[in-house]
Amino acid sequence: MRRRRPWFVFVILALVLLALVLQRMTGPARAASDAVTAVASVTIADDRTTLHAEGPDGAAAFEFTVGAWQAWAEEHLEARLGAPVRIGDQEMPPSTFDMFGAAAPSPGGDRVAFTVHAYAMLTTVSIVAVLDAVTLEVDVVSEPAFGGVDECAWSPGGRFVAYALDTARAQGDGFRIDDLRELRPVRHLTAEDVLAVAPTGPRAAEPPEWLPMFRDPTWIGDTRLLVTTNDPSVAEAGERRWSVTLDAPLSTNE
Repeated sequence: MRRRRPWFVFVILALVLLALVLQRMTGPARAASDAVTAVASVTIADDRTTLHAEGPDGAAAFEFTVGAWQAWAEEHLEARLGAPVRIGDQEMPPSTFDMFGAAAPSPGGDRVAFTVHAYAMLTTVSIVAVLDAVTLEVDVVSEPAFGGVDECAWSPGGRFVAYALDTARAQGDGFRIDDLRELRPVRHLTAEDVLAVAPTGPRAAEPPEWLPMFRDPTWIGDTRLLVTTNDPSVAEAGERRWSVTLDAPLSTNE
């Protein structure tokens, strides 16, 4: 006579099969979320439409495209900024922000600061944004930056980013520091700010002819950095290093 298997054997087999199915369903999702805990570097594709992030081991972490940015911006940008972006009288919808300008991971690798540009009337306007490296959630600084941004530098504590602004007049025509915790600008420097505190000398030119060409921002603390400009106190070519503190006047670094 054929012996019947106890009912609990079928229950055990069913539970094993269910566990295998659940493992196959949840395994890839868990691997995707755990694959990257920090971003070590970010590069921008040659066509400026894709950010490629890599982890500390050089493995690909994620890609973020201008299309993904535009989809987010269509829904959220105006509300975040409080008004449409304008260059003069011309409104710049999210679809016109079609090119990445700069991208850099935070010191902890958990966020990426990036800029995205629109262009009209010989003027570039940049949105400064921050991207969560795990969730890929986006947020933006509350004021657009008028000028192009090619690179940005994070403060050591991962709160602030500093960058030069390139305009139709000159590279490094302005300089700005943004607070990426409160998502607002905290310092904005121009040629006039430099000349107001520069040592006197046989200047080659006065504003608007004198060009500062802000460059090489280097943080030396969480609230202080050094930045280089052309030297406004001499007629010949030269450069001067300045100390920029978030809550103090610009001063020369000598």
